[in-house]
Amino acid sequence: MRCGHGQNIVHFKWEGSDEGDEVRGEGWAELDEDSTETLRGSIEFWDGDESEFKARKILK
Repeated sequence: MRCGHGQNIVHFKWEGSDEGDEVRGEGWAELDEDSTETLRGSIEFWDGDESEFKARKILK
């Protein structure tokens, strides 16, 4: 995995396997502008699907 980052964002490239096939892609994640408790981003397969996500810190 290769990563680059800024103050509130990270970009990354990745590689791995999916049921024996080589796969590669890239993605990013950043803190939401309205809250440091929420992270949003995207994970992308090269020549394939893209999935967006949103994660929130759960306080106990």
